Amino acid sequence: MMHRLARITVITLAGIVAATAGLAILRSRPVYTETATVIFTLPSTSPVETYGGQVNSLIATGSVVSQVVMGPQIAARIKKAGGVASYDLAMVNLYNDDYPDFGYPEASLTVSSASAASTHQTFLIARRMLRLVLAGRQRQAGARPRRRIAASVIGDTGPVAEAGSRKRAMAGLVLLALVGGGAAWNLMRPAGIHHRD
Repeated sequence: MMHRLARITVITLAGIVAATAGLAILRSRPVYTETATVIFTLPSTSPVETYGGQVNSLIATGSVVSQVVMGPQIAARIKKAGGVASYDLAMVNLYNDDYPDFGYPEASLTVSSASAASTHQTFLIARRMLRLVLAGRQRQAGARPRRRIAASVIGDTGPVAEAGSRKRAMAGLVLLALVGGGAAWNLMRPAGIHHRD
């Protein structure tokens, strides 16, 4: 009788924990993400045949601009302008983090938050700031406006809700509750008692 009561208590507690976690997951808001590719290009006045020789400088420019945009000063300016979502600007890595290989002058701009409006607003502000930083650095270096590298933002997804995260979390929670309940049931079984067929 005592073991039966203990089993019921353990199973009830496991159910309460699972239900509480499940409600928290169901009430949580989805995360919205907006992503685009940033391509650094030569000025339109440059001949096409010079691209191969200049691709390394485009990659270097993209890398520097990405680091500046991700720095604390620009992050503060983006936030002050109303960009409250988290953002990331990084060169597209064709290999891995240990030995990055930036084979093309491309970066990825990603913004995410729990609000679609905040995500899009921050994306627009970060995109504008990227272009301002790029133009400002070239102006400081003495590059004439017609000879400056440009940044084209393509493939903007708009704010997209991350799909499936709630379903996966709920499935994991149910599996965890079943495993926990089964383990608790076995732990509460009295020692030396075996069921007969």
